[in-house]
Amino acid sequence: MAIKLIPGGIDSDVFMVGNRTFTKGKFFLYRKGETVLVNSNEMGAVVAFGHYTDFEDEQGNSFSSVDELMEYLNDMIFGKSGANMSRSQLDYQYTEGSVLQYDRKRMFGSHTNPLSGQIMDYNDGSIDSTRGEGLIFHRDENEPTFPNGFIHGGGTYSPGELNLIRYQYFTKGFKLYTIENLSGYEGGDVFDGLVLYYDFSKGGDIENSLLDQSGYNNNGYIEHPEDAIWDEEEGTITLGNNEDVELRSFIRVPFSKSLGYVKHQFTILVDFGKRGQFSGVIFGSNTTGSGNNGINMGIVSDGRVELEVNEESLGSGGRGRSTSPALYPTDGSTSKFVITYDGRDVRFYYNGSLNKSNEISEGEYMYNEEDWYIGKQNGRTVSAITIFRHFAVWDRVLSDEEIANVWNHFESVRQEEC
Repeated sequence: MAIKLIPGGIDSDVFMVGNRTFTKGKFFLYRKGETVLVNSNEMGAVVAFGHYTDFEDEQGNSFSSVDELMEYLNDMIFGKSGANMSRSQLDYQYTEGSVLQYDRKRMFGSHTNPLSGQIMDYNDGSIDSTRGEGLIFHRDENEPTFPNGFIHGGGTYSPGELNLIRYQYFTKGFKLYTIENLSGYEGGDVFDGLVLYYDFSKGGDIENSLLDQSGYNNNGYIEHPEDAIWDEEEGTITLGNNEDVELRSFIRVPFSKSLGYVKHQFTILVDFGKRGQFSGVIFGSNTTGSGNNGINMGIVSDGRVELEVNEESLGSGGRGRSTSPALYPTDGSTSKFVITYDGRDVRFYYNGSLNKSNEISEGEYMYNEEDWYIGKQNGRTVSAITIFRHFAVWDRVLSDEEIANVWNHFESVRQEEC
């Protein structure tokens, strides 16, 4: 189904996406190649997301290019308060939120993990470096050094505070930047970078699908749903119950562009348990034995939790395991593990604290255009009797503080009804 965009008019303060109404000037545009995201400053509030061919205007016409869509969106969500830019002089006027912002937060820090020190120029090969804008969240005791060609357009850097640096590309040698101090800004939101989140207490719909709570519509589908056991009181689903391994239930998540962002670094939260000590893979983003350069997570025979990154390229060098003895419950309850990968280290967290850190070999980025599986890895037997309460994936590494916040946010213990 197409995403219908409806401007509110030149004197209107609102615009519409589908049948939902939003206020102008409070949203940002992000672009990754030909994929576009409209998001609010409050992380997690996604207005629209998709390839440019997924969108249509108020007359039902499709867009011929991502640039045409971006121009349409810029006018629609900012209207008459849009950017007033001149390529011939250093004047640069803008209303906050009224310029195109190309999402470079992965390389230039985020509000939760700001950069420090010198700022290096960065040219994303998928984006024309002479167009659009970049964002840098930065905190340091000294003002950073900027690359050649960056011209100061306004604002003062505040040492020791969180600063937002916006820079607009005019030519390859001329990038105008402004600085905004974000003193007192509370940006530690665990929804920043969340690309997939299933809360199994919400159950499944009549087509045995699972609603993704991240805002990216990465809905999952239960295979062999007759085998799955829902416990509405406990807020869990139990997969892989049948003695016949070919009839065991598992969850398939169709691959999407947003899941493809999980290739530089990631965080996984899995709130799970077993009804006994059974080894096996409980999550995989690739097919075993075929281009096996994704992620798979499971339990080894002694009960430790294991994560493998790029197994085909790295072998045992891409493997990390939690400490002994086994920490996951086998009595029908669940416990939360958080696992992070930053390109070199795999870290396991249990009960909000670091359990073990494993240094692994450096390898190529993880990238698979394959469906994700929960309860198994594609090409392997479904793991027996796995109980899930929450499952979430971020395309970035959460800080220790954020992981502690995750423990508070994704409650393992069922709340008593009022």
